[in-house]
Amino acid sequence: MAQRHHRIMVGQRLSKLILSLLLSTVFLDEAVADPNRPTSSLPAAAKPASTVATITANQSQIGATIPPNFVGFSVELQDVLADSIFTPGNTSLINLINNWLGPSGLLRIGGNSSDTSPAPALTQQIANDVSAFISNTGSGWQTIYGLDSVVKDTNTAMSHASFLLNSFPSANIAFQVGNEPEFTFGTEQSWAPVFNSYFSALSATFPDLKFGGPDTVLLSNVSWTNDTIPGASGVKYVTAHKYTLGCAPVSLTPAHVLADATVTSNPGVTLSEFGMICGGGQQGITDRLMAATYYLKLAQSAFAAGFNAILPHNVLTPFHWDDGTFRVAYYNQFVQQPDGGYAPAPMFYGMLLFQALEGLSSISTTTSNLDNLASVTAVLGSNGQAWILVVNGDTAQGITVEPQQTSSWSTAYVYLLSGTSCTDPSPVLNGFPIGEGGVWAGSPTILTNGETVSIPACGAALIAIAS
Repeated sequence: MAQRHHRIMVGQRLSKLILSLLLSTVFLDEAVADPNRPTSSLPAAAKPASTVATITANQSQIGATIPPNFVGFSVELQDVLADSIFTPGNTSLINLINNWLGPSGLLRIGGNSSDTSPAPALTQQIANDVSAFISNTGSGWQTIYGLDSVVKDTNTAMSHASFLLNSFPSANIAFQVGNEPEFTFGTEQSWAPVFNSYFSALSATFPDLKFGGPDTVLLSNVSWTNDTIPGASGVKYVTAHKYTLGCAPVSLTPAHVLADATVTSNPGVTLSEFGMICGGGQQGITDRLMAATYYLKLAQSAFAAGFNAILPHNVLTPFHWDDGTFRVAYYNQFVQQPDGGYAPAPMFYGMLLFQALEGLSSISTTTSNLDNLASVTAVLGSNGQAWILVVNGDTAQGITVEPQQTSSWSTAYVYLLSGTSCTDPSPVLNGFPIGEGGVWAGSPTILTNGETVSIPACGAALIAIAS
């Protein structure tokens, strides 16, 4: 933290429709076979564009595959140590993640609270609980755990790694050494010996152990891993953070925020922590619809730049921030409700839309009349048809798009993310919010060939061509 498998489960009532992923061949086939299935209507675009943009997916022009663990999230170690959130008993949060982020993903445990003296009080029970939690979210989830580098104590690193390896399958966990070492060590030459001492001791005892790092605050410093014993090619994750908008309070317009949602080419890197604005984020910015838009545009940019995953950060238990407050973060993707359950924050909506593309091959697109602030990612869906994700980065103007693909088609299904404005604190999916535990009363909207989709400012649409 900077301080400075495609399936859908359908209940008998739409109010009990719970998605384990957004779309699947199974659902699309069922929907085509049942034209009487109720569907929600798409909200009209705010300030609709005067022209219709055509987006054509080129099914024969296949590119890279979106990694199956591209979507995940990062949490503070203090949230795990609380042993009340990431436990097998937290069915509300488990269901929210499982229903909407799917059976695979990446959880990073670290942040400032992982690098303290004395060392964090990890126990075997806490390790067991977080392992059971992440296992319940889906069999394909993997974990990165940050070992305390500040104490420079190999015995402590060995003890904590042992707790976790007693609980996690060794193939599903990797270890970092420290958090944002530029702040704690200053230079690569000061940090690398600590990494190497931990690596040597732990790999001698656990020869199949996986490592990650350097988990730097700057993407430009991922090269620090080159001076470690395994080098960049010998670690499972090369990691860094992104906080490029400064710390709160800052004066930002939605347009300024969305302009930051981009990264340069970094093939193989995992963006292991970001929060748009550091210091826990800022009310009115990181907890609004535009946080979902930011995530989607950053995900599109990161995939195009060769990143393996991007993980937005959470601080779910109160923390002493530099602004003098003691609170949870404003950039969290999950919000605890008064009854103890968990509901999604705005950024979560962006995560679930992009997650639908995981594991699928990207394809090129051709556009005409598209707003230059809009961005498009298309993949070959599991049914062989095009799935097109359109993100409207325009903060004032809606856009209207007509989806097409190079082969003939008749029907598509649309998931529309919208709000009353870019700063709406309560975005909706096809007109309905997602509630505690992932419960959603909405349904996909049927679109026929030649019809258009209106996407409001800071909105997005996932258009899955079915047949």
